[in-house]
Formats: sequence, structure tokens, C-alpha cells
Amino acid sequence: MAFVANLRGLANNKASPTFHRMAQRAHQKVQHFKYGIPPEETGGTKLENNGPGLRKFLEYFKEEVKDQLKGKPPNKL
Repeated sequence: MAFVANLRGLANNKASPTFHRMAQRAHQKVQHFKYGIPPEETGGTKLENNGPGLRKFLEYFKEEVKDQLKGKPPNKL
């Protein structure tokens, strides 16, 4: 109970920005633990980590560009 009273006293006395950052980070860690990391915090699309899908696409794309430059008809799938 004394801890809660101490926190209330800090909040009433306009606690330092350092305290607010610490409290915000603690809250963020609890939210991440409960609900997982939200997509907007993952840092974008992460195209470099898509594995073989991106690599296969780039190989296919290069092949198609080469074929078009050589004048070959497109491959029908």
C-alpha cells in the first residue's frame, strides 16, 4: 500500500520524464506479453526476410526480362 501511495505522490508532483519513460516501457512490455507485438511496431515489410519466395520471384523476373529482350514469346503456363 505504501508503494501505491508513493507512486501517487510522484504523479502529483509532476514526476520526471525518466520516470514516465520507465513506466511507459513497463506498460509496453506487459502489453506485448499479453497481446503480442503489434504489426506497426515490427518495422515495415521486412522484404529481406521473406525467404525463398522473394528469391524465386526475382529469378523468374530476371528470366522474363531476358526473354523479352531476346524477343522470345512468353511461356504459357
